[in-house]
Amino acid sequence: MLAIDTDPQGNLTNSFLRDGEKTPGVERLLDPSTDADVHGLIRRTQYPTIDIIPANSAVVRFDLSDQRAWEKADLHRSFVEPVNELRDRYDLIVFDCPPRLSLTSFAALCASDFVIVPLEAADWGAQGIMQVTAAIDYVRSRFNRRLQLLGYLVSRFKRRRAYQQSYLNQLRSHFGASTFDTVIPDLAQFERSVTDAVLLTEHATTSPAARIAREFFDETLRRFRRLGLHATGGIGP
Repeated sequence: MLAIDTDPQGNLTNSFLRDGEKTPGVERLLDPSTDADVHGLIRRTQYPTIDIIPANSAVVRFDLSDQRAWEKADLHRSFVEPVNELRDRYDLIVFDCPPRLSLTSFAALCASDFVIVPLEAADWGAQGIMQVTAAIDYVRSRFNRRLQLLGYLVSRFKRRRAYQQSYLNQLRSHFGASTFDTVIPDLAQFERSVTDAVLLTEHATTSPAARIAREFFDETLRRFRRLGLHATGGIGP
């Protein structure tokens, strides 16, 4: 798998690399003044099956918010050619997007086959669905006809809060099969895994959190197979 971090905070990068802030990364693909070789930006991780293109604070310079400006400069296509070069090299290419609809999110959608939309089962989280869904439809109609919604993923779910269960039921009623069956609960084990920078399935192999992670991955693969054979996609925004 290749993970492409597009978030200036670089949380995914920090989970895999100790020197992520100091190494060239995804900002080189967004910089119109450079002709970066994507192969030279790939970093190996401590896991033999996972590579990463890192992100750091340098991404901020290129993560524009003016859609007219980036479309005029064709920056939303920044990831398309690099990803096409890498498709035969990996089984999965996954973008980790920032939690906002800015240039990096649109560029990831333009280069992806599928998108997973994570959200919390709360009113403000549910309201954001419409903006993200509109962005997906916009990119599909104008720039990337392959793009498909893989599903809405409810995360940080607190089972004991009745209002969250109510929102989850509403989401499933409204979006039907577009809502993942798997729900990611708010468990401390997820945070510990991130803090210790160890894959969840190795950090606590038999824990409930590891079981849920495997269920989510299995469901993701089933959705891939149902919708198509390619596996290049964005998780987020």
